[in-house]
Amino acid sequence: MTPRDVRRHHLAQAEAGTVSATCLTTVGLGNATRVGCSQASTPPLFGTINILVHVSCALSQAALIETISIVTQARTAAVLALDYRPHGEVVSGTGTDCIVVAAPQAGEPARFAGLHTLIGEAVGAAVLAAVSEGGVAWCNERNASRPRASA
Repeated sequence: MTPRDVRRHHLAQAEAGTVSATCLTTVGLGNATRVGCSQASTPPLFGTINILVHVSCALSQAALIETISIVTQARTAAVLALDYRPHGEVVSGTGTDCIVVAAPQAGEPARFAGLHTLIGEAVGAAVLAAVSEGGVAWCNERNASRPRASA
């Protein structure tokens, strides 16, 4: 569903203390929308944000859920910073965004992964960098907007 050739992916890595996170993403905004703004009557166009994140430590179920939340927040922050307004209001993502988080199964799983943890810091930084870079590239290729500096 992405208009991006997967060879045009964006990769970012970040470390916080003993934790590292890697984000691989393809960014397309042809299907862009704003949270709370249903466009269900309009068939979606091709163009979505696909995100794969790898965290270097094992995660408990609660930490996995928190990590997905961090990925979502970082993705949204990056898209909002683009100031892309195809429908008048700045968009916050696409209608078909996809997030996958991978972590090792070995080792003692981290109990938490919120914004105030090393996991949250590393994951947030990696996703923010990769999605910002991908969003700016997509907009520039299409002259879709004049993106501000990436977050």
